[in-house]
Amino acid sequence: MKSMAYKNLGWSLVYLGTTLLFFFRNNIPFLTNMSYLVGIPVLFAAIVLLCLKGRGAVGIIMALLFSCGGDVSGAQSNADLQMILFALAHICYIITFLSHAHYSLKGIISTIIFIVMAQVYMFCITYGKFAGGDYATIIYAFVISIMFASAMLYDGSYKLLFVIAAGLFVLSDSMIAWERYIGAFPGIGLMIMIIYYVAQYLFAYGAMNREEANHIVFPQSVKSINQNLVK
Repeated sequence: MKSMAYKNLGWSLVYLGTTLLFFFRNNIPFLTNMSYLVGIPVLFAAIVLLCLKGRGAVGIIMALLFSCGGDVSGAQSNADLQMILFALAHICYIITFLSHAHYSLKGIISTIIFIVMAQVYMFCITYGKFAGGDYATIIYAFVISIMFASAMLYDGSYKLLFVIAAGLFVLSDSMIAWERYIGAFPGIGLMIMIIYYVAQYLFAYGAMNREEANHIVFPQSVKSINQNLVK
């Protein structure tokens, strides 16, 4: 237990250091043009998780790696690839949570309500501004809302942590959508990145410390769903 606490402190401090390096890169002459630094914190978290948990956290490791790719793609102004990679990351999170989900009527109704609310939000901020190419944005919003819903259905250790992380991720992406369709407000870019990094840290921390193994194999998720429905 004490050893794990030291490990958590160690990698958490390095994660914080890499995020600060990204935020203050413009104040360091030889780092100014290194836009890929945006992906370093999440890549570091994925590597640490791989070393400490291995196959026991493969779903969240894959999610972090896809997210890192999305970060770098965004830094290179490749918005389409960025959206695809983040959608894949959310799918990994979804499978991770649904493989340890508990399905109750209350939980299912709550998740449906949230998904509908997310789509209503997207409809409201895109009303009158919608373009043909924005269908991908709507699909992405649907995927991330399912990711949050799957975290709510998750029935395992660190559930609250995962729900908070998923909620922060949704908040971060909601702010990106607001900036795109409504307009920016002072500090929105900084807020988006802080919330995003906190969300990814919480995902990694929960995966690092939770007890049960995490499998990304989709048939395992289906089996879990069937078992819970039978109950």
